[in-house]
Amino acid sequence: MDEKQPSKSTSTSQAAGLILSRPRGEKIMRRGMKCNRLSQNSVTALVATLETVASRLIRGAHQCALGENRKKIVPRYLMKAIETDPDLRVLFGNIRVAGAGVMPTPRSVKRKNPPVTKKKAKKKAAPKKKQKMK
Repeated sequence: MDEKQPSKSTSTSQAAGLILSRPRGEKIMRRGMKCNRLSQNSVTALVATLETVASRLIRGAHQCALGENRKKIVPRYLMKAIETDPDLRVLFGNIRVAGAGVMPTPRSVKRKNPPVTKKKAKKKAAPKKKQKMK
């Protein structure tokens, strides 16, 4: 006889290929937006976007930590990751990460005016000789 194997149920997050919880995102959206109707696709899109941003931020901070031979990600590396990635820089804008310190700016960007050079002293014209009157 045919024995039916129990089908494994998959969560909505697993079906969408997400790591973050989609139902939790829906719960947060319902509380924050105070709306009665909410599309399932909008929740999935929001959770996928958050997951992508978080993974890029953590990946960039990980690369900064490896660059300095460290295993632990500290706030300074998060700030460096934001500054080096152009998309994250646009997204986060001018934020300050607590404990990250001050990020150095390259000198070429810092100076808006060209560097001042010493001006050469103008040579004074030789004094004109007075003509004798005859």
